[in-house]
Amino acid sequence: MCQKTCTAIARPTIYSAICYRPSHFNRDTGDQQDDDHLIRCFDDLDELVAFVSPLLRENILGENLIDWDITVLIDGVDWALYESMDTATKALYGPKMEEVVDRMKSVESALYAEKAENDKKEQARLARANKKAANRQETKDKALLKTLIAKYGAPT
Repeated sequence: MCQKTCTAIARPTIYSAICYRPSHFNRDTGDQQDDDHLIRCFDDLDELVAFVSPLLRENILGENLIDWDITVLIDGVDWALYESMDTATKALYGPKMEEVVDRMKSVESALYAEKAENDKKEQARLARANKKAANRQETKDKALLKTLIAKYGAPT
């Protein structure tokens, strides 16, 4: 009698990113841009994060009127499909899905922190510019007052 032993062949996880942005006005070039479609597959989560990060950066820090719509899939499964799965199937995808969500949240958190820092610097710059403008206006007002006093005399 012949005995067969089966071993599961481990296949790599395939991470996919589907990114879409409808036609929009590019503020940098002043041109109307057509729809953007980017679809990429990766064997490694780090590669996926490296691909998606600049698009997230553009969404969070950029000045585009239309953001990228980014969908990440693990072996063809996105978050909505994962949420609708039965418990046993969810158990297969759960750790990978959580890892992707954690990584994306980490990237977003870092970008929002950078945006907050940039906003704080911009507010400080605007405050300095407003103070300089107020000082210039005060100097002009004083000069005008001196001119008026010299021309018409001091108010009585």
